[in-house]
Amino acid sequence: MDDDICIADLGDCPDIYVNGQTETVPRYAVWSWSASRIIETGDDLPGLLKKYRLSGSRIIRCRPVR
Repeated sequence: MDDDICIADLGDCPDIYVNGQTETVPRYAVWSWSASRIIETGDDLPGLLKKYRLSGSRIIRCRPVR
């Protein structure tokens, strides 16, 4: 397990409209603390956990700001 990486659960994300196109926002974002950036996004949580060899304790659950 890499202590530098976590997965942010962005929750159910709606489609967004950007530059004249509708885009779907993936639910999960893999974050690298040392690189200070998102390294991958996707909707397959089990697949992302397996790929980065992470446990469920490395998931950060985000809530929308209202």
